[in-house]
Amino acid sequence: MTRSAESLLHELQVHQIELEMQNEALRQAQIDLEESRDRYVDLYEFAPVGYLSLGPEGLITSANLTCAALLGVERALLLGRRFATLLAEADRDRWQICFSRLLRQGEREQCELTLLRADASPCPVRLDGLLFRSMERRLEIRLALTDTSRATRAERELAEQEGLLRTIAEISPDAIFVLDRAHRLRYFNPISLRLAREFRGRPDLALEDLMGLDALGIFGDVPLARSFMALDEQTMAQGQTLHAEDEVGSGADKRTRLTVRTPLRNGSGQVTGLVGIARDITDHKRAEAERLDALKRQRDTLVREVHHRIKNSLQSVAGLLQRELGRFLELDPRLQAAIGQVHAIAVAHGLQASSPAETIRFCDTAAQICMNVEAQSLRPVVWRIEAAGSAFTPVQIHRDEAVAVALIVNELVLNAVKHSPPAAMPVQVSLHADGRSARLVIRNAVDGTPDFNLANGKGLNTGLNLVRALLPEAGAALDHARDGDGNLLTELTLSWPVVQPLAADAAG
Repeated sequence: MTRSAESLLHELQVHQIELEMQNEALRQAQIDLEESRDRYVDLYEFAPVGYLSLGPEGLITSANLTCAALLGVERALLLGRRFATLLAEADRDRWQICFSRLLRQGEREQCELTLLRADASPCPVRLDGLLFRSMERRLEIRLALTDTSRATRAERELAEQEGLLRTIAEISPDAIFVLDRAHRLRYFNPISLRLAREFRGRPDLALEDLMGLDALGIFGDVPLARSFMALDEQTMAQGQTLHAEDEVGSGADKRTRLTVRTPLRNGSGQVTGLVGIARDITDHKRAEAERLDALKRQRDTLVREVHHRIKNSLQSVAGLLQRELGRFLELDPRLQAAIGQVHAIAVAHGLQASSPAETIRFCDTAAQICMNVEAQSLRPVVWRIEAAGSAFTPVQIHRDEAVAVALIVNELVLNAVKHSPPAAMPVQVSLHADGRSARLVIRNAVDGTPDFNLANGKGLNTGLNLVRALLPEAGAALDHARDGDGNLLTELTLSWPVVQPLAADAAG
């Protein structure tokens, strides 16, 4: 049956469309293959490792650009070359063994070898090999070469640093130890081992006997070991470096050690233990104490010399003022008052000059001022210490108040002498002291009733005005009263901080 022309034409058009679709699919497949090839070439040629293919004879049949760059030669010069010739002489036998196993067993092989670059410099690599059968059924050995020079160099530097640190720890005069998070010993340097032996009294104790033990296991269940563990736990719990001083031994053998504990952390920042460094600071502390003691003695010597010179200068000033008495009679009372005050200040400095720590006993100050007033006024002053052989206990004046107290006592005694009638009984000065406070009582006769008030300043003469100005706000009190015989009693009470218990170096 004859087909119509229209039917044939339609069939041809359909076939044409099918062919065009097939052609388009083929073109897309070709593009995909080219892209896949480009990706493969890029992956192969510029991989971070060198790739080589060897024939069964050990000749190089292919190599990527990375391998050529690793060896510093053009790729074309590698093709057809025996791989063994690229190796350092010492590694060729090792390669031959690896190569034989690859051919015989066909399993993956790995080894460390050293290649020689074009400039003869060594290039350490890790070699991964695999036996492979190509599409043409030919046997090939495919090798991956990973440059380990950087890792080898880092390992070598790390090993050198570890060796250096170990050497430093071994020869260090300080005890160095490392603990894990459970307080177990992980490292002990020789000094630490020696100290443990001395503490335990076991010269045969070995490092192996101590590894893995905590402080209780090393030193025994003693307070020192528990103190160590508490500080170690505090260091690791807080994650901060801590310092502590520990005393080991007793008597003349007692030693003081300063320990610095620093937490150890892993890569995530978690505390995994600590490193401790203990230094014997006994000699340092003794030397520092001796140095400070020497400085103190030097300072005390200089201070006493200054006080001595001040006293001498004041006595010279008092002598000059004494010479002026009688030249201008209207000025004599003021000159006499000034002379008394200068002598009082000289007393304070003179006593400070004679004491190693500027310690001034109040009884010595009052006694000397009474003597000075007696000599200056030509009037008797009776000085007495109450209960001198029994309950009396001296006190010392704070060095910052020494001059003020001396001036106050001088003005009070001098004022009592000036206002006591010449024919009356002598001025009496008595001192009570119990080691913590002191009470000075001045008794003198008076004509009439004194009309003055120390609190508000009413009726005060120049001397009492000075007393009122110098009287410390804390630790000092001044009272006036009349006794049964009509005598005036002036009572000065001093307590802390103006006076204080006598220092041991001044008790004699």
